[in-house]
Amino acid sequence: MLTAKGILVLYNGKNAPNGGDPALGPNAYSAGEALFAADAPAKLIARTDQPVFKPELPFEKTGQYAAGTTFAEGLVLFRSQWFLYYGCADSMVGVAIARMPR
Repeated sequence: MLTAKGILVLYNGKNAPNGGDPALGPNAYSAGEALFAADAPAKLIARTDQPVFKPELPFEKTGQYAAGTTFAEGLVLFRSQWFLYYGCADSMVGVAIARMPR
């Protein structure tokens, strides 16, 4: 997504089975954010140190992939709200909704 500060990218990552983030658990999938320069898209400006979206609810931690999955699939702006559609443990599709700041 192109913003005033650059190109914002949501990406998915898998936690390492050994030495990863202990708050996530081994092999859990979560989402992070990275910001790239708009005039030089290969230039990374900033990246989150921690996941911005991670498995927390029971249906995100059970199912076909019980290690936990919140796999970001699509982001839509509709009527001043952001809708993030995501996969939940390879068993369901969820949506997280956030209002745009005023």
